[in-house]
Amino acid sequence: MTIAERVARPRPYLWLWFVLGCAALVMLGAVLPATRPLAFLGTEIAAIAAIGTGMRLHRPRRMTPWWCILAGLTVPLIANVSWIVAASSGGRAGYPGPMDAFYYLMYPLIIAGLLALPERGGKGAWRAGTLETGIFACAGAVLYWTALVDPVLNNRGAELTSAGCFALAYPLMDLLIICGAVRLALIGSGRAGWSALVVLAGLSLAVGDTTFFIHVVDGGDGRLNLLPASLCWLAGAVLVGTAALHPAMSAGGRLTDVRRTHPHWAFASYLALVLIVPAATTVSLLTELHDGSISTVDVAVPMGATAVTLVLLVTRLTQIATIAETRARALDRRGAALERALARQESLQDQLSHQALHDSLTGLPNRLLLRQRVEAALTAGGPATLIMLDLDGFKDVNDRFGHPTGDALLAVVADRLQTGLRAGDTLARLGGDEFAVLLQDVHGLDAVKIGEKLVALVRRPVEVGDHLLHTSASLGLRTLDPRLNTSEMLRDVDLALYAAKAAGKDQVVSFDERLRAEQLHRTRTVDGLRAAIDRADFAVHYQPLVDLRDEQTVAVEALIRWTPSDGQQISPDQFISVAEDSGLIVPIGAWVLRRACLDAVAWHHRYGVRLSVNVSVRQLREPDFEQVVREALEASGLPAHALTLEITESVLVADGGGQALTHLAALRRTGVKVAVDDFGTGYSSLAYLQHLPIDSIKIDKAFVPVEGPEGAQQVSLIRAIIDLARSLALGTVVEGVETADQARLVHSLGCHLGQGYHFSRPITADAVDRLIAADRLLAEARF
Repeated sequence: MTIAERVARPRPYLWLWFVLGCAALVMLGAVLPATRPLAFLGTEIAAIAAIGTGMRLHRPRRMTPWWCILAGLTVPLIANVSWIVAASSGGRAGYPGPMDAFYYLMYPLIIAGLLALPERGGKGAWRAGTLETGIFACAGAVLYWTALVDPVLNNRGAELTSAGCFALAYPLMDLLIICGAVRLALIGSGRAGWSALVVLAGLSLAVGDTTFFIHVVDGGDGRLNLLPASLCWLAGAVLVGTAALHPAMSAGGRLTDVRRTHPHWAFASYLALVLIVPAATTVSLLTELHDGSISTVDVAVPMGATAVTLVLLVTRLTQIATIAETRARALDRRGAALERALARQESLQDQLSHQALHDSLTGLPNRLLLRQRVEAALTAGGPATLIMLDLDGFKDVNDRFGHPTGDALLAVVADRLQTGLRAGDTLARLGGDEFAVLLQDVHGLDAVKIGEKLVALVRRPVEVGDHLLHTSASLGLRTLDPRLNTSEMLRDVDLALYAAKAAGKDQVVSFDERLRAEQLHRTRTVDGLRAAIDRADFAVHYQPLVDLRDEQTVAVEALIRWTPSDGQQISPDQFISVAEDSGLIVPIGAWVLRRACLDAVAWHHRYGVRLSVNVSVRQLREPDFEQVVREALEASGLPAHALTLEITESVLVADGGGQALTHLAALRRTGVKVAVDDFGTGYSSLAYLQHLPIDSIKIDKAFVPVEGPEGAQQVSLIRAIIDLARSLALGTVVEGVETADQARLVHSLGCHLGQGYHFSRPITADAVDRLIAADRLLAEARF
């Protein structure tokens, strides 16, 4: 271990060993006079060494003050060594003598170190600390003079000689040391424990110097018979050395900002000084006058010290008053700033509250505020009606013209709806193109009339930029029922809105219990479908597509059947739409596609029969739909050209030329055929047929001619559709062929493929095998 490392090791009890060692030396010198000079000199050297060791061990933040203190204890050592040398040679040093300059120099150095020891604090802290030191020092000087010096002189009938004045300077400078240490202990924020040791050191020096002063006044030579004073001086040096070795020395001290530290004790002490110092001076002067021994010194010293004390005290109080005024102004400024900040915060809170409860686009109340008002209306219990309104085809507006145009349309619709309401009604935007209205004190037919008025307002064309937009709205309404909560009310009115859309849109539907029952049925159906997927309760049946020229089966259409565990088969009309809305059609449709491909591969290889599978809008929106079809073909071995995907016209309208058409175009490039099912019953548009990725159309059974006056019109319509398809190079299939006459008529109109109960109902895969085999045998028999 290096010397530096040994020095740097913490030694928390080194100061205690130092005290014990110095005490042993002092006792040795006190008991054995012959060893006294060397013992006392060794004690002084030990104190100086202790300060140096403490500086190196603790490395305080401010080293210069400690160097001053170290120098302050070193200079009297020079004088003491000189005195010992002179005494050993038989010489006698008079008092005061040249060596006393070194003794006097000790005090300014120690005082300077104590004053410089605290770190600079806040504004005014240094000045405040110095003033307070001066105040207490001058006050202490007055009390010291009146309580000790003056009585000593009077009792001895002595005058204050020049030697006495020189001796008196020592305790007065001790007073400065004590005040400096007290200042450091009370004002410094560190309030290090060693400051108490420095105070004790100052007191020890003061006792010793007072003893020396009395000795001089009594006519002593200032050098002999001073064992009590010497012991006090050594105690002071040892205490300073102990303070340097104490671990608390490293904490140092920092003067706290004077603006923040004015405890009540400070004002109490100032008040005490104002009363005690002049009182002590007055008592001293009156005593002198009574005794008839008053002199110039008796007046000048206490009066001068009192005057200085009062001047410093007034200066300090002025500083405190200035600081108080500054603090008051600062508090006023902070109060004003706080008031402005609170006003800004209140304004910001109002803005945030408004934003939290209102729609940013239209400024209307949002869903949260609507719920609050519905809850209030339910609590009040008066007649009220809740309306929910949704724009029809709004997604198409966004897709065709962009979201800015859609936002502008919503703003116009919001303004129109507001004009159709009364002042006390609440119009809210719930999100997207969905609005809600709370009608106060209105229900029944009156509410329906307001709803119809709102639908009519939305129906009017809207001019946005260069576009003239035509839109409509579906509206559901529900009279508030205090027995229900807000969530149940919103659920019921949403069911009414859903019913309005299902009924054809652009209309008003009032809620009734049937809608809730239907919703419950739909929920149970969804749960049943989920269970059916897990249990594989589905089956695939097939309906033949027949060539009308020879009535041979050339293709089969896959149709799903659901038979739950209770054995009661559920019609596709009852669950397909539910599967679409819930998204379950995606896994169900994928299963049907895989199952049908596995069944149809044998029919295709044996008889050349193709497969048709229905595909929903929801399936075509899936990003992996193309991959699902490819995997089904690969897993079954069915060639791509043997598969036809049947879509409805709604797929083409809802997709808007996006994901669905991308999938269909990619699959057609692999050989998969695409057919439009139920053509003529949906959103038919000749424009779609010109550029869409389709190969054929299936004419809905509604166009199949029937007997009666309507038959001629149906013949004209179906002929027109067939001619249109032929001109576009599209194949045609007629659905719903129920009789032989219908089959012959359709064939005569130019359509060669038909499908319907005349040929076969949907049958199982095993029945398909038998049907196709029978057809082939019959055809062979004909030839």
